[in-house]
Amino acid sequence: NRRIDEGLSEIKRLQQLNSFNFLICLHPRLGFSEDPRDDYYEEKAHQFGFPSFRMYDYYKCSGVAPCNLVLKQFPEDRTHPNELGHEIIANAMFLELKKNGFINGGLSCSGK
Repeated sequence: NRRIDEGLSEIKRLQQLNSFNFLICLHPRLGFSEDPRDDYYEEKAHQFGFPSFRMYDYYKCSGVAPCNLVLKQFPEDRTHPNELGHEIIANAMFLELKKNGFINGGLSCSGK
């Protein structure tokens, strides 16, 4: 897909110009019942030198049924997860950022 190549090329250019890290989260459509693996996007991330990870793996590991990630107010929306889905995404992002060396350690709070 030309638009994906153009978008990733632009991100790569900006990354080199401004020295920032970039991580791609491959998020499935919600309501899936089996692994919706699409190697195309993983291959594109690799082609441009961007680390990526699949949210499906984290959803599966959490043991949460896909139907429990759908927004109750908008059940037809299979793209945006509910609060529980966002919590799982936040944890996955934290782990992947650490795994890729983009952040160190955990969160700290001085209590002040």
